Amino acid sequence: MHEDEVRLDEDDTPELVHWFDRPPVELNSGQMAALLALAFTGGALAAAGLLALGGRLRD
Repeated sequence: MHEDEVRLDEDDTPELVHWFDRPPVELNSGQMAALLALAFTGGALAAAGLLALGGRLRD
């Protein structure tokens, strides 16, 4: 075993696995639709802002 290798003890691994164990995210259809609408609106506003900063957006 080299000095740069790390050896994990068997007692430490269940705590590490438990820390990463997360329940899946569940969204109903209304929440998913609102999230998609928010993402689309945010992208459209960001694109319009970049066009305005670049001087390519006219009145």
